[in-house]
Amino acid sequence: MFGLSSSGDGTSNNIIDGLAGQPGAITNGMLFTSSTQVGNDWIDIFIPNTGTVAFNESGYGDVAVQNAGAFGQKTFCFSYALAELVDLDSTISSTKNELMTAIANFLVGTPTQPPDISVSPTSFVFNVPEGGSDSDILTISNVAPAGSQNLNWNISIGSIFESESRSLELDMTGWSLSTDRASLDPGFIPNK
Repeated sequence: MFGLSSSGDGTSNNIIDGLAGQPGAITNGMLFTSSTQVGNDWIDIFIPNTGTVAFNESGYGDVAVQNAGAFGQKTFCFSYALAELVDLDSTISSTKNELMTAIANFLVGTPTQPPDISVSPTSFVFNVPEGGSDSDILTISNVAPAGSQNLNWNISIGSIFESESRSLELDMTGWSLSTDRASLDPGFIPNK
């Protein structure tokens, strides 16, 4: 399950000074050069079989392995305390937040983007006498990148004025959409 063929106790007192993310891993390009972890004795060293080495400690060995199993299960095994890694200048090293985001995305998947609505035309104006009718086509599109969430929307129009001739204007300029739905009611003011 962890993609390891074996692990060893390592040696005594190994303090992080060159924890480097490895090519092909979610940690590729990451570097941590310090930790506040106490008790650095016997830090495990891993030997992967199906897993991918995620971190190698300079002069010490492989101390983190990620694995994706045949049935979609995923694991990330790490010898050091993640919370104790020290964030240095982010232009020359990595941050715990970047590492935790990479691990979470690996384990549960990258979050999808919200939908993005496009409406055409942006407004309708109809003057329809009693007993008459009129129509036009409203095109609603989800223009978000592939893999984004579905667009769910509705339009509801409240009361119609009582008169011989009824006029109703539906203006959708500047529409904004929550990830759940857009709703248009008389007096509705769209987010700009």
